[in-house]
Parts: sequence; C-alpha cells; structure tokens
Amino acid sequence: MPLANLLSGSRIAATPVVLVLLALRDWPPSYLIAAVLFVLAQITDILDGYFARRHKTVSNLGIFLDLTADKLMISSVLIMLVQQNILSGWIAIIIIGREFLITGLRSYAASNGIVIPAGKAGKLKTVFTAIAVTWLIVWADGVNPSGILHSFYEWKISDIQPARLFLEIAWLWVYWVTWLTLYSGYIYIRDFLKLQKRRTEPPAGASGKKTEGIL
Repeated sequence: MPLANLLSGSRIAATPVVLVLLALRDWPPSYLIAAVLFVLAQITDILDGYFARRHKTVSNLGIFLDLTADKLMISSVLIMLVQQNILSGWIAIIIIGREFLITGLRSYAASNGIVIPAGKAGKLKTVFTAIAVTWLIVWADGVNPSGILHSFYEWKISDIQPARLFLEIAWLWVYWVTWLTLYSGYIYIRDFLKLQKRRTEPPAGASGKKTEGIL
C-alpha cells in the first residue's frame, strides 16, 4: 500500500483513540495527549497529499481515504466536544453540515463533468478549524479540575490571569472559524453555479441572431 494511503489510514485509526482520551476527562493527561495526537493526525493530512504527488501514487482510493479521514476526525471530535459541553451545538452543526454539503456538491458536480477547484478560503478553513479544535481541547484541560493545565489556568499576576485570558481567546478563534466556514461554503456554491451556467450556455456565435441582438 502506498505511503500516502497508510498515512490517511492512520488518521482514521487515530480517531477512536482521540475520542477515548477525550472521554477519560478524569485522567489528568487525557486532554493534552488527545491534543497532541490530534495535531499529529493533522500533520499526516499534509504529508499524505505530499507523498501521493511526489511518488505519483494519487488514486481514487487515496482520495477516498483522505476525505474520509478528514471528515471522520473533525466531525467526531466536534461531536464529543459538544457532548462534554465544551462547544456549542450550533457551531458544530454549521461546521459539520458545511462539510457534508460541499462534499455532496462536489460529488454531484463531478458526476456532471464539473470540477470545483479548492479555493483559498476553503484551504484556510481547514487549517484554522484544526487550530480551533486543538485550542479547545487545551482550553478544556485548563478548565478541567483534573487537567494538568488547571493550576496554570488559575494562576494570577496582580489579579490578572494570563493563562485564562490566553485560553479564552480560543472562543474568538472558534467564532472566526465559524464565519470562515460559512463564507468558504458560499464560495464553493457560487463557483459551482458559475461553472454550471457556463457549461449550459451555448457557445458564442452559436446563434447569429441572438449574438447580434446582444451586440
């Protein structure tokens, strides 16, 4: 099996491990180990594409494994964070719903011979979502009385709690990611409609009278 596919498969295999670690919230290092494992999984997301292109092993199976690993890891962790009252349900619904909507849209477009290129907003959304999820897991460790970072979270300097402030910024980042999720989804839908319209429009000059009327 190509190295790229093994990396994607390892990300799928890591998903239940991360979920179990998040569930073991009374075990002090659980959240931090989950955060580290989640970050390593996101690094494999970068490496699998790199190795697939470098070794010329891009395949339909590899693409399927990569997409499945991405959706499974992010969606599962978000649902777990909602279950533990760490993340608001409506934010998870927006992020997960957008993933399924765009995946379905791209599949439909491909079946009609339309390729929707990945835009900059979509790529940024992927990176920023990974950062947001990692930040939330670290934040959860800080507010958890059993967490390793809890003592740092409560640490004060002249009535100022720098660690608490740093971790609370995670929520600003989450709201930014939520907005970027909606915006990138809009970009995908807009590009699809443009490409579909261009594909269904008759070629220029196909109708002499119509062309003259426009001119």
